[in-house]
Amino acid sequence: MNLTKETPEATVVKSNCFLGYARIDFPQLSFEDSMRQNHREESHKATARLLRVFRLEGCKRYDVENFIDATIPLHAFQEAIAPADASNFQDTGNVRQLRLQHSVACQNGLHRIAAARDYLPFNNRWWIVRLYSREGFNKRQDLTSYTRASFAHEQRYSDGHIFRNIRLAYHEKSYKEEKMCGMWEPIQLGTLHRFHGLRYPEELLNYLKHILDVWCRIEPLASYVDSATVRGLELRAPGVSKADLQEIMQNSEILSAASDVERTKAIEQFRQTKCIIPSLRTFFENQKYLEPCSSILRKLLGACKPKQSLEAGFGARYFGRDSFIIQRSENHVLAFPLQEAGTLNRGWERKLGYVQLWMFCLRNYAEMTEMAPKLGSRRVKAKKKYNQALWHRLATLAWSLGFDTEEIRRLRDQDPDKAQVRRLLQTIRPYHNVDHKVIEEVSSIVSTGRLTSSTRYPTNIRCGQPHYDDYEEDKDNLFLPLLWQKVDEENEDVDVTALYRKQDLLYAFFGKEILEVSPSFDTMVLQPVDLFSRSSRRPILASEAEVTQLTRDLRAAQNRLEEISRLHEGTQRCVVELSKEKEALQITLQAEMQKVLEKEDANFALQRRLEEQEVAALEAPNSQILLEEKDFRIAELEAKVLKLTELGSQMQTKEEEITTLRTDMETKDQTVTELLNTIEAKDVMCTRL
Repeated sequence: MNLTKETPEATVVKSNCFLGYARIDFPQLSFEDSMRQNHREESHKATARLLRVFRLEGCKRYDVENFIDATIPLHAFQEAIAPADASNFQDTGNVRQLRLQHSVACQNGLHRIAAARDYLPFNNRWWIVRLYSREGFNKRQDLTSYTRASFAHEQRYSDGHIFRNIRLAYHEKSYKEEKMCGMWEPIQLGTLHRFHGLRYPEELLNYLKHILDVWCRIEPLASYVDSATVRGLELRAPGVSKADLQEIMQNSEILSAASDVERTKAIEQFRQTKCIIPSLRTFFENQKYLEPCSSILRKLLGACKPKQSLEAGFGARYFGRDSFIIQRSENHVLAFPLQEAGTLNRGWERKLGYVQLWMFCLRNYAEMTEMAPKLGSRRVKAKKKYNQALWHRLATLAWSLGFDTEEIRRLRDQDPDKAQVRRLLQTIRPYHNVDHKVIEEVSSIVSTGRLTSSTRYPTNIRCGQPHYDDYEEDKDNLFLPLLWQKVDEENEDVDVTALYRKQDLLYAFFGKEILEVSPSFDTMVLQPVDLFSRSSRRPILASEAEVTQLTRDLRAAQNRLEEISRLHEGTQRCVVELSKEKEALQITLQAEMQKVLEKEDANFALQRRLEEQEVAALEAPNSQILLEEKDFRIAELEAKVLKLTELGSQMQTKEEEITTLRTDMETKDQTVTELLNTIEAKDVMCTRL
């Protein structure tokens, strides 16, 4: 597969650099330069596939399309062929052996040579190589790129490699993009179309800038960043986690082509990075965490024309309030008077309010969408539970933060108690409201969630959807103050926690710049606000006559309920009695059926005997007796069948009576349910009044 195009000018240069063909032993074939200059790393899968081809077809070393390309210093080539004529190395039909003191730099054929090492015997390990002078060949970057990409039977290109070459073709005169080739492998072209419908391009762009900022710390070593380096560094936090730093230092595959001094400097640069090292793979995985949250916010925003991103849409519908709302917990809400902000840039409250909506969705998306956290080590899938009351709370929070849309107003004006009047209190109101003084006392005793831990937090769960246990444990800490929380560098902890991972994710998608223009959380003068309690809802005003009439209606409904309950009990007793009679009839029917079956068996045996002795029976003296016995048994069976028919009719009658009674019971149950709803609704109304 050829991803690059060799220009006519490059073809001329390549022809001028060509030295000849030669058989070269494997020890003189080196791939270090090409690996250092962005050649794909060795794939054991591709090597195994080529080995199967060799065993089936042979390695075909003399076929021109199987030759590999390599460069050699011109003086080294001239020294090696000094005893011979240079023209002897131009014939592909009779390729000569070339003994070298130094290795040649192969541009392609890595997997072909690796497979041939396992296929060929020890005393016959050589390959035919096209030799080019290194002095002229390496001057053309497009020529080396073409040569490395044009070799047949290489492993399949990853989507990231294809995408990278597309970008290189677009910027064919700028080779700056060729650095850090190992970053591109995780790209999956089949998933790119999904980003169009997510409607949060600003957040995605922030993450990509975050990747660039982190990896630019080692820009002088960018050409050494291969896939193994990216895999060894991504999701590690060497600036925070001592365990991660130790793991990176011990991993020899990281920047393997760099010198020890360069590698040490690069690791020190990453150690100064106070975040989880991102990559394109973590970008694709972490956006899955935001995806269900974006669907919630899209619904909250409603239809908007022209179609806008979430940040632009909420920004256009932000009208501000006299004070800025900050959630410290589900029911501990604080207000910061905006007069205290002075001359600060007033854009910060819109941005932080927007972030708070995202954080609400991150805490509750499992109960508001079809998406759910990963099960992890759980054997049984967690039962999916939806909570419509959370939409009311989200709309109330959005309104209090200064956002206003038709959907926010509609959801805010809904009473979640009416929709869930018969559910438990925890379902109706997902979080109990308590005294703010008690909250302050408890928060002074109980510490906040920790960003570091003495136990190892596995790197394989530091991106993508959170595991169910982490999702539940961090819900109490996933609030705005988390953005200002810092790591205690003096502690003895060795690793980060799931909460640190979520803080890092917020920084990556929403940026840290907002903290620089907003007042510090520690310096804010905050006042408690009763945002979600029942007492904060609008009171219902009613006259004394209306209250009296509601009380009378309530008593009448209660009396009617008692009367229906008595009738319901009588109906239940009738159903029980009829069920007992039905069971007795079923027992009798089964017994009679058994007798009939026994009679049928006896009759069948008798009939066979009669058929066998039919001729002899006409002359036998007892034939008449046998015929009479047969007729008697047939008459007896007909009587049994008649009795069974009567029993079946009786059972059908009983079943019809039971069906009628059950229908009556369902009607009464429905009436009772309606009365209960009426009583509860009026009870709630009376309580409010």
